[in-house]
Amino acid sequence: MRSAAFFDMDKTLIAENFGALFMRYRYEQGMVSGWELASGLAAYLRYKIGAQTEAPAMDDLRHSGY
Repeated sequence: MRSAAFFDMDKTLIAENFGALFMRYRYEQGMVSGWELASGLAAYLRYKIGAQTEAPAMDDLRHSGY
């Protein structure tokens, strides 16, 4: 099985944060609960304001059902 990673760092292809879009999609599909969505959002905001490095933020997102 092949896999690939796609990074649009300058937002030329996707104007919004892909993680946020993906979380919203998963919530709308019933794949994550409202609590898991809020937990993921909190981890993202902590990372965005610099209160948390990327590694713990990603761990929080993984545990939130992301």
